Amino acid sequence: MDTVTKKIRNKWCGILQRCTNPNSHSYRWYGAKGITICDEWRHFKAFKAWALASGFKPGLSIERIDNSKGYCPENCKWIPLNNQGKNRSNNHYITFNGETKTLSDWSRHLNIKKTTLSHRLIRGWDEKRTLSQPTAKRQYRQERKET
Repeated sequence: MDTVTKKIRNKWCGILQRCTNPNSHSYRWYGAKGITICDEWRHFKAFKAWALASGFKPGLSIERIDNSKGYCPENCKWIPLNNQGKNRSNNHYITFNGETKTLSDWSRHLNIKKTTLSHRLIRGWDEKRTLSQPTAKRQYRQERKET
């Protein structure tokens, strides 16, 4: 079995496990919530044919377009692994200065720890203040430069 086929097979096995096996660690977030795999994809050959025809490459992850629906050709696409978490139901999106990003993306963009931003929101800060207020360390450095 070639490397690409092995990688596709691993993705397929992961889907089957999380959707159909109550003993799978991930089943509670998928199969237990009604997320299924279509009958067509219960056969590896059909899944592999779709994967190759839809642009699978190593390093990509399968994503369900609508998280309330199952795994089927009409509801899935391949995306870079680092984008996978953006489609989670528990993401916190913030619009600031006309841009909408996840809290994680704002953290990277502003170079402020995600936990810092999250704690600010938990403490009741509004989104504008959360994203525009420098951290104490950064603020201290700025004050030292000015003196």
